[in-house]
Amino acid sequence: MVHLPSSLPDAGALHLIVWLYVITNATRAVTYIPQIVVVWRCTDGARSVSLLTWGSWVLANVSAVLYAWCVIGDLPLVLISAVNLLGCAAVTGLAMQRRVHWKRSQESLQSRPLQAPSQRAVRRDEALRYSANALFLSRIPMRRIRHAAVWRR
Repeated sequence: MVHLPSSLPDAGALHLIVWLYVITNATRAVTYIPQIVVVWRCTDGARSVSLLTWGSWVLANVSAVLYAWCVIGDLPLVLISAVNLLGCAAVTGLAMQRRVHWKRSQESLQSRPLQAPSQRAVRRDEALRYSANALFLSRIPMRRIRHAAVWRR
């Protein structure tokens, strides 16, 4: 059995606690968005996202929704817990999807035989290399190039 304190805080303190809970959880609901964006843009299978951690938060929020609905019957708490559940589930589901997609692409790359570059690609690379060298050399004053050539003889 849970033992509650014999005296509850006064009405002003309770009001402050309620608003603190509402504000922090509303803010928390918004903070899922940057994490979702980062996972969405991730190209390495979201390996930095811990599926164990986010999955445990999903389960914790499921239990919070059930507790708020079935045990205490508090609709605002149900709604806050449901929003947090959706945020955690979105990050977890998206990370799982990214990880599966990344693993499939890695398997596809490993099963594909290596091909030699085409003649066109080789000519393009040589042209790029030549133009990069020409650009670099054009930035050096000509007397420095002549001076360097004298010292090499």
